[in-house]
Amino acid sequence: MWTDEQLIEQGWTPDQIAQHRAEEAASQAPVSDGFPIVEDKTAGMLDDSAGWTGLSPTLSAVLIGAMFIMVPFSMYSAWAADGQPGPAGADGENGSSFHLIDSAASLPECTEELDNQIFYMAFEYGFQVCQSTIWVEVDLTGPRGLDGTDGTDGANGQNGLNGINGLDGDQGRLGPPGTNGVNGQDGADGADGTDGTPALIVTTAEPSGPNCPQGGTLVQTGSDLNVNNILENDEVSSQLYICDGVDGEDGADGSSTATMLVARMTTAPASLGCNGDGQLLQYGMDNGRGNGILLNGILESGEVMVSNLICTESSLTSMTDINPGTGSSNVQGHTEMNGVLYFQANNGTTEGLYSYEQDGTLTQLKTGAFFLDLTPINAHQLIYMTDNATHGREPWIYDASNNSTWMIEDINPGTTSSLAQKFVVHGDMVYFVATNHPTNSNRNIFSYNVTTETVDVASTAFGFIAQTSELVVQNGSIYFEGGGNLQKYDPATNVTTLVADPWIGGSSNVEHLHLHGTTIYFSAAGIANGTPGSYTYYDTTGQELWAYETTNNSSWLVADIEPGAAQSGWPDSSDPEHFVSDGDLIYFAAGSYQMPAGSSGVELWVHDTTTGSTSLLADLLGTTQSYPAHLTMYGDSIYFTADGNSLGAPKDMWAYTILNQTTWKVQTASGMNPQSYVVFDGALYFTGSAQAPLNAELWSLTWLQSTSIVA
Repeated sequence: MWTDEQLIEQGWTPDQIAQHRAEEAASQAPVSDGFPIVEDKTAGMLDDSAGWTGLSPTLSAVLIGAMFIMVPFSMYSAWAADGQPGPAGADGENGSSFHLIDSAASLPECTEELDNQIFYMAFEYGFQVCQSTIWVEVDLTGPRGLDGTDGTDGANGQNGLNGINGLDGDQGRLGPPGTNGVNGQDGADGADGTDGTPALIVTTAEPSGPNCPQGGTLVQTGSDLNVNNILENDEVSSQLYICDGVDGEDGADGSSTATMLVARMTTAPASLGCNGDGQLLQYGMDNGRGNGILLNGILESGEVMVSNLICTESSLTSMTDINPGTGSSNVQGHTEMNGVLYFQANNGTTEGLYSYEQDGTLTQLKTGAFFLDLTPINAHQLIYMTDNATHGREPWIYDASNNSTWMIEDINPGTTSSLAQKFVVHGDMVYFVATNHPTNSNRNIFSYNVTTETVDVASTAFGFIAQTSELVVQNGSIYFEGGGNLQKYDPATNVTTLVADPWIGGSSNVEHLHLHGTTIYFSAAGIANGTPGSYTYYDTTGQELWAYETTNNSSWLVADIEPGAAQSGWPDSSDPEHFVSDGDLIYFAAGSYQMPAGSSGVELWVHDTTTGSTSLLADLLGTTQSYPAHLTMYGDSIYFTADGNSLGAPKDMWAYTILNQTTWKVQTASGMNPQSYVVFDGALYFTGSAQAPLNAELWSLTWLQSTSIVA
């Protein structure tokens, strides 16, 4: 504070100094003695004993800011004292005191004593002034200064935690269709469905009787359960009688004249040289000539004017040349399945399985050593025997639907062969002969279930089953040659029974089984024709024709074609084989290979099942034997292979026509050695050669008609 002496040195007058001291005293005096509360609160807030350390950082910053505002007011008097003393001015109005409080809640009551007093509220960052007993908010903020220069960006802070997902918005509109994706791979093939059972319809003539008084026709239908193309009694599911009506009254006789033309058609006699289905068409006037009867409506021999001979001539066509040139394809084992012919052949490099379709398409399906005994088991699968050089000769399956093959089982493990063959189908089962013995002995009947694809031993029959034994299915049972005799295996009971033993107590050498109706015909050696006396003596027979009736379990000698003893002292044999049936007749080859006196040798024979008679049908060569083989029915003729010129010469194709009972040589080229006949696509297919005995290719036989006038 300035002293009076200092003020005088500055040029102040005594009056000015007195006035200055009065003003100082007024500024230091309390506002009112009646307002101690304000002074106490203000002093308390600034008292060191209260401490600044107890204030929050925010409140401390506010107080510091307020002090900067208060500095100009407190420095005012010092600044004014620095100038030259001037004349005393008029008394001004009372100034305002400045007060600092913590919040608006601490404002005192606005009275006249506090009029124009300013209070700063730290919590609200604002000023209020008391005017006319009312607190009024005032703004002491100066004008806004210029924006400062932007500071340098600080480092990025750490990412905060993910916020809670908001609610899904409304679904938007559908966009345009997208591009189709790439097609996925095809799924695996499903399992093959079960093959259906073929249905058969059979019609037979019904004689007059209780079912049809005037006679008629019996129509029977059913499922061919054993798939042998014969509707057997136990397979018939329904039958219907279509009966003839009563004959109507005869009509009135028509008139005839001597100029009326009459005709007749008869089978051409063999003397006319018409092979096959030859017919003779004759016509003339019904005029009674040549001891004929006038106007009787019948053409008689004396009335014939013209005779036309209608002959059916054969045509042989080579269907394949798999091994071109003079090489042999060795085509064999033909079998038809679902309209396609399958067989084994050699193309000069490898053996293989081939197919031949009706349009002439030839395809090599598989390669391999051989495909033996090809047998259809359904519409698309063949079972056969082959050797893949790893498992020996075992049973395999070929599936035409996907051109795949697989072995059904290695019956005789390792490289030893089971020699599975003679396959026969019964329902969904396939039966065959095979061995699981290391030395290929003790052959048994095995079964293959087409549905479950499993193999089992069906029968371990007593004795040895011949490798060449046929298997015959009749009424659900399997008949076969076992231990030299005829045996039956019943799958329902899994029991094997001896049913026929022609040579009692010994081996009958039963072979060449052939089913005709419910009777099994076969070749066997036996004992027959017992002669009663003190003892009963029986004659022994060689290998002759025997029969077994499945319905009553009886067996008998059908015919002793070659009776008597052979040069060895044993009974001579005719060895009947190559059976084929047509109606009530059974055709076969039989005869003595030794040709004893009175014997024609091995020729074509026939047995009539109605009369029980057996007779020689044709003796092709007379003084020597022809050895007929491979008998096959085609149309109304039986085709077979035989020695056509002399014993041992290359074999030819022959035929016996049932209509005119003629036997004739079919082929024009000699020595084709035809074999493996099969009817396919309306023709007779076979293996043969037009070049050399061993150049075997696939051929077919068709027919053409020719007409000529004969005397």
